[in-house]
This record gives sequence, C-alpha cells and structure tokens, in this order.
Amino acid sequence: MSRVDVVVAGSGPAGSAAAVVLARAGASVHLLATDRSRHGWAGESLPPGAEALIEAVFGNGILTEPPHVRAYGVRGAWGSADLVDTDFMSHPLGDGWHLDRAVFDRQIFAAAAAAGAVIAHGPGVTGVERTPWGWQVQSGMASLEARWVVDA
Repeated sequence: MSRVDVVVAGSGPAGSAAAVVLARAGASVHLLATDRSRHGWAGESLPPGAEALIEAVFGNGILTEPPHVRAYGVRGAWGSADLVDTDFMSHPLGDGWHLDRAVFDRQIFAAAAAAGAVIAHGPGVTGVERTPWGWQVQSGMASLEARWVVDA
C-alpha cells in the first residue's frame, strides 16, 4: 500500500484544481479520476471571469485554442419555458467560454500531472477507512494510505 499526503477523489475542475494547488505546495498528491468519457457533456460552458481563474490555477493557454470557443452571451430557461438572453459583450469580466469538455479535462489533468500529482483513471473511490496515520482509500485500482482526503 502506497502512502501519500493527499488523495483527491474527483475528476472535474475542482479535483484537478485541488491537486494542482496541493502539489505545487509540496504535497504528494494522488488524483483518483473517474472515467467521464461516456457522459458526452454537451453544452459545457464557463461564465465571464472564469478565464482568469482557470489561468491562475492551471496556467496560460488552456482556453486560448480550439476547440474551446468564446461565448458572447447565453440564452437559457431557468424555472420556466421563457428564454432569457444574457449579453456578455459589455460584461466587466469579459466573455464566457463554450468548452469541449473532453479536451478541457485532458488539459487540466495534464496541468495537475505537470505540478507533480499522480493521476489514476479508473472507477474512483470504492471505500474509505480511518487509520492511525490518516485514511485508507480503496479504489478499483489501488489501496492508498493518505494523511488527508479531498472529496471534490
């Protein structure tokens, strides 16, 4: 059984961001990423202001290349059948983004790995148990002992 400082359970932006920040701070990090490819994730987007946060955590260049496309506004229905338009053209935080989620996930996993985190793709966490040292985390691929567990 391997010992690490932190196991991060979660394969989305929150889990990858936690892995990046913790690894940059010097922690040994193991990110357990579930397979999201079968979901499709149509319609993924980021609101205005997200670009600065994405770059601060994951580095420059993630959103500046295709297949991600700037969003100059959105049209949506929230709680009724009426469509509401939101124009980002004059938004103080800039434009939003339409994402190719599969590409985005690969990019943020690469940023986590570059920061020093170990990325394990698989079925995710199957069990967690308290130990005298911290936590024993079971996944479909390994058993890890971690000082801390982040559920992202």
